[in-house]
Amino acid sequence: GRPERHRKVLETLANDAKVAIEKSVEACMHHVKTTKLPNGIVLNVIDVGIFSHKFTFPPPGKLVGEIHDRLCKEGEPTITIGYGSDFAVMRSRGVEMNFPLLVRELQQELKEGGISGGGHLVVGSIKFFEGMRKEVLKALAEKIGKMEGGENG
Repeated sequence: GRPERHRKVLETLANDAKVAIEKSVEACMHHVKTTKLPNGIVLNVIDVGIFSHKFTFPPPGKLVGEIHDRLCKEGEPTITIGYGSDFAVMRSRGVEMNFPLLVRELQQELKEGGISGGGHLVVGSIKFFEGMRKEVLKALAEKIGKMEGGENG
């Protein structure tokens, strides 16, 4: 092929992606609600279902990750949750989280919630029935309120 042409196309796409992320994050920051919980964890939440465009770049997980990175402060345990009508994506820093365990616990506690998902120590996602959003997000917030800050990146 034509390596030079491919390089230029990739540079253009990468630049377009950076601009799209920057514009989305800038607009979304106005809609993030931040709360310092009694356990010392800073909890940031945003309804990405109504405060971001659907089916466009960046997707909810990328958007929440970028928002989270901007809101993290050195030494403060922080969790950021972006949720929509039937999902939540989460990022954490300085909090000992086990997303697969969290999902299993929510599945047990809310069997009627249609809950699935997973992740690892700092990134996770949960799907649930749209009609159970309020209950699932409430249970998730309660679990976060009982967590301890620690070091995880």
